[in-house]
Amino acid sequence: MVYHNVFAKNRGRLLAFLSSCSNIGSFAVVYGSLFESYVHSILPRGGRFRVRRLTTGSKRKATSGEKGDSKITRVTTDEDIEEVVLREREVTVFEGNVRVTADDPPTYLLPASGNFESVNAMGTPNELFRTTCAKVYPCKRQDLRKVLEMLGDPAELRLHFVVPVTGHPEACTDDSTSYLF
Repeated sequence: MVYHNVFAKNRGRLLAFLSSCSNIGSFAVVYGSLFESYVHSILPRGGRFRVRRLTTGSKRKATSGEKGDSKITRVTTDEDIEEVVLREREVTVFEGNVRVTADDPPTYLLPASGNFESVNAMGTPNELFRTTCAKVYPCKRQDLRKVLEMLGDPAELRLHFVVPVTGHPEACTDDSTSYLF
């Protein structure tokens, strides 16, 4: 609640604070918590987000899948940047394991536990979100298998690592678009 009030009244100042404390060790936990809260307040609303691949090599363009699925389209201005359009989803906070079917309405599943199975949130039917401020934060294969089972083993899974633009000089600076990388 405090975060939402601060964000609503002082968005620019909050983002400047986050940027300034990102490299200060004693603020790392606060920085990470605020960033994760920010992400969970933005992603369920949907919108356009810039993304980049974490790997090099050939790029495979993702298909849209079923009607209403989030879509990835190419951005013509930069070969390494793509744009993902996330649809709006209802937020559901859950404990333990939850089963999802393809017929369920679009939902942003947010675990009540802070240490849930290698992801920080799930977007039905096929998206996983891993929020981190760390340079290296690997997912555990066994944990991801559990999450896939919860989502009903979707055919086209999308795993998004959501990281702040701060500390990532390759990030674009277009203020009209939010960033997932």
